[in-house]
Amino acid sequence: MIEDKYGTIPIEGTPENEPCFLLRAQDSFAVGFLKLYFMFRSGTDDAECVRLKSTIDKFIAWPYRKVAGR
Repeated sequence: MIEDKYGTIPIEGTPENEPCFLLRAQDSFAVGFLKLYFMFRSGTDDAECVRLKSTIDKFIAWPYRKVAGR
């Protein structure tokens, strides 16, 4: 479950009290965080890495970037 800034967003398969972190494509730092996560995940689960790479590509293609704090 994600709460605080974005309200409550239930995530299937996640315990209600488990803290989660949300990245948005418009966040100027999100692509860098995803690439770093991809680097650490690389080789662990090929299917998951393919999905993660696809997500990174979608984030890169997003037309709008927001500078942190604005």
